[in-house]
Amino acid sequence: MSYQRDFEARLNVGIVGVGSHAYRNILPTMTLLPVRLQTICDLDLDRAQITADQYGVSACYRPASEMYTQERLDAVF
Repeated sequence: MSYQRDFEARLNVGIVGVGSHAYRNILPTMTLLPVRLQTICDLDLDRAQITADQYGVSACYRPASEMYTQERLDAVF
């Protein structure tokens, strides 16, 4: 089994939508994947900011289109 710290390179990723499914299922897996959670996008910007603070993410967006133009992401969940 490999852990995130075992990978030399990580993908820069963003998440669109941090509702209950993302919060319970997707976000916890970020600690096991070779990724760097770089940005969070949600229609509820307050919820996005609270989640970003919990996961050490500095960038939050409301419209996904703004996230796509402002960030250099390798993948989006």
